[in-house]
Amino acid sequence: MSVILVVDEHRVYRSGLRDVIEIRIDQSRVVESSSIESVEGSQGFDLILIDAGSLTQRALGVLKQMHEVNPATRFAVMSTSNTRADVLNCLSAGFHGFVYKLQSDNELITALKDLLSGRIYVPRWL
Repeated sequence: MSVILVVDEHRVYRSGLRDVIEIRIDQSRVVESSSIESVEGSQGFDLILIDAGSLTQRALGVLKQMHEVNPATRFAVMSTSNTRADVLNCLSAGFHGFVYKLQSDNELITALKDLLSGRIYVPRWL
């Protein structure tokens, strides 16, 4: 079973994303949180999706600790930005992918499957 953590301050977005993922990706479970700092049991996530607006210095420190505890965990940024610079900055910072929040459900599922299978994901428009 793939366990995916979705970190976003908007509860409606998190719950909608959870529904789409759990319906479209077999054997998946989504954990939701409004902030990475409030996540308990930081072990065992296969993928962490974090909103770009949540990337504070403190949050980056927590992500680094999570990576040290479980190096197999994949990390991706979610954003409404569609600039090449933002995508490349995230990848150069060590994230495994950049998920455009305004893409279709099919593209989103493709992105998540790529990330869960160990591939780096960048939006097609890049």
